[in-house]
Amino acid sequence: MFRKSLGVAILGLAVSAPLFALGCASETGGKPYSVTGTNTIDEQERKERLRWTDDKGHYRPDLRNQGGAPLRNVP
Repeated sequence: MFRKSLGVAILGLAVSAPLFALGCASETGGKPYSVTGTNTIDEQERKERLRWTDDKGHYRPDLRNQGGAPLRNVP
């Protein structure tokens, strides 16, 4: 039983190691979103999104599009 479990564990590591290596090798290695893609928003847009983020941390584009007062002030 131990030998069969060891074989399954080694096979699992052999299959998952290349996937992990490919996921970590991104063109933006040291930046945020390095595994999922590049962050294409600029500093001004980041501040605007922060202004329209609710208390739970969810960005609310629907409130931004309505043109009301922002949820928080960001300098």
